Amino acid sequence: IILHVGRFFSHLHTKRQDILVETFKSLVKKYPTETLGWKLVLVGSVEDEDYAQKVALLAHGLPIEIFHSVTRSELNTLYSRSAVYWHATGYDIDEEREPEKVEHFGISTGEAMAYGCVPVVLGKGGQPEVLGPMLKHLLWQTQQECIEKTVTLIKNKELREKNGVLAQEQVLEFSEKRFRTT
Repeated sequence: IILHVGRFFSHLHTKRQDILVETFKSLVKKYPTETLGWKLVLVGSVEDEDYAQKVALLAHGLPIEIFHSVTRSELNTLYSRSAVYWHATGYDIDEEREPEKVEHFGISTGEAMAYGCVPVVLGKGGQPEVLGPMLKHLLWQTQQECIEKTVTLIKNKELREKNGVLAQEQVLEFSEKRFRTT
C-alpha cells in the first residue's frame, strides 16, 4: 500500500490528492509489472465536495481506494499495513511567495513514519524537517522524481525496510520526551 492521509479541499494548502492520483496512474502505466498488487489508499474527510468528486473521477478504474471516514483504529491499521507514504501539499507552488500553501509541518507524515512507512514526500514547507538528514533523499519536487523514488522502493524490499527503520528513528525527534527536554 502507498498511503496518503489528508483532508480533501482545494483551497490554501490543498493536499493535492489529484496530483497523487495522476502520479500513481503514471507509475502503474510506466511500471506495470513492478506495481502489480500495489494500490494507492487516500484517507481524509471532505471539506470540498467538488474536489473530492474530481479526485474520485481521476481514480476511477485504477487500483485506488478512497476513505472519507475512518476510525482511529482503522487509520492505525492502514498505517501499519502500508509500505510507502506519499504527500504532495505545495505541489507547483513557489513556497517563497506563498508559504501558506505548503505543508506547515506534516503530522500525518510523522504518524506514518512512526509505523515504519517510508515517506516519499514533496520537499517543501516542514516536510524536509520531518524527514531529517537521514531521509532527505526521499524528498521530491517533480512527479517523475516521486515515481522513480517509489519504484526503487517497490523493487527493493531490503531498501524499503531499511528506510522504514530510519523513519521510525527520525520521528523520535518529535516525541513527547524530546519535546519536554528541549
